[in-house]
Amino acid sequence: MAQQVKIDGNKMSSSDENRLGIVKHRDIYDLVQGFIGLLSPDGTVLDANKSALDLIGVQLDDVVGLKFWTTPWWRVCQKSRLALKDAIRRGASGQPSHFEARVGDKNGEIVDINFSLTPIINKAGVVVSLVPEGHDITARKQAKTALQESEARLHLAYDAAEMGTWDWDFAEDYLHWSDRQFELFGMPKKSRHLRLEDALTTVHPDDRERVKTAVAMSAENDLPFREEFRVVHNTGEVRWLVGQGNILHHSESGRPKSLIGVNYDITERKRLEIKLAQSNSELEARVADRSRALEEEMRERQKVEGALAHSQRFELIGQLAGGVAHDFNNFLAVIGGNLELAAMRTADKRIVELINEAMEAVEAGASLNRRLLSFAREHVLEPVALAVNDRITKTRPLLERTLGANIELVTELEPDLWQTTADSGEFDSAILNLAL
Repeated sequence: MAQQVKIDGNKMSSSDENRLGIVKHRDIYDLVQGFIGLLSPDGTVLDANKSALDLIGVQLDDVVGLKFWTTPWWRVCQKSRLALKDAIRRGASGQPSHFEARVGDKNGEIVDINFSLTPIINKAGVVVSLVPEGHDITARKQAKTALQESEARLHLAYDAAEMGTWDWDFAEDYLHWSDRQFELFGMPKKSRHLRLEDALTTVHPDDRERVKTAVAMSAENDLPFREEFRVVHNTGEVRWLVGQGNILHHSESGRPKSLIGVNYDITERKRLEIKLAQSNSELEARVADRSRALEEEMRERQKVEGALAHSQRFELIGQLAGGVAHDFNNFLAVIGGNLELAAMRTADKRIVELINEAMEAVEAGASLNRRLLSFAREHVLEPVALAVNDRITKTRPLLERTLGANIELVTELEPDLWQTTADSGEFDSAILNLAL
């Protein structure tokens, strides 16, 4: 430690002045934050500053006279101790040394130092002492180690994710690519530094201008960069990539200086997206087809339901017609019977003609009644041999009355027709329906 020297009075002898100079130099010596000392040419400790002594928690007298490599500073690391001995040997011959060493502090902790040993040579060229000097670089070493570990983990993550990295320096107008970046772009690795135009050569022609514009916008406006694009490898294979980046550094004026980012392959994702879109399109088409089929089924069902309702209405009408026909048949039976009795009791030709016409009307009514019963499915068909021309002739008056006075009825009958087996009522109904 520095000795405390008191100076009394304003007058000083030359001896006092010399002592004051030593004190001043010692104070400066102890103010140095680094570790400084003085050794004899054989490595014996002659002096050490306060920072060096505080590091191991000792007084100067505790280490003066000891070989430097036996002091508490050097006990924790055999490798550093051997390096120190070699430095002292070379220092004794006038050679300086510089290396990184590991020493211990008063708490037993390891301290990394940047160590140098400088020989002091007199005018005669003889080494008279050695000056050891050390600076604590523990924090810097730890930061460097942490940075290396962080970079290693980052590169591991990039490799695991199969990402390529890039760094674009605006001032130099150069891109720095990782090895994986060249693989992603399908480019041979000629140099890690390349121009933007070179980097865009394998980008699909349809995407190239869009990517170039997006990069320029990001650089000029200090914006994040993100684009999806295709690259064409020299094998002709087309791959989808996504690029993402951010501005890293700015100049003093605030202008962007560099843009860093990553690229990674999304070809499989794009393939699945396209497949999903196709599946959705097919599903929509199938749904549309099924909807049309359902609509058609609904229309058919409505038709069937309508036909069923129509059939049910006809069934009701048939039932009604059957009831009316039975009642009408009773009326005709009474009228016909009375006309027959009336014809038997008169000889007046005029009255007989009227009765005959009335009987024909009754017969026509019976024929109509049979048609109603046939419609109601209550009349049993009675096929007989019919002379078609005669039957049409007899049906003519009914047709004329049914069609009305504004319709002229003309019959053209074949003279030599065979007889036809049919129910007379059904035949008359068919002729009537045809005429109507």
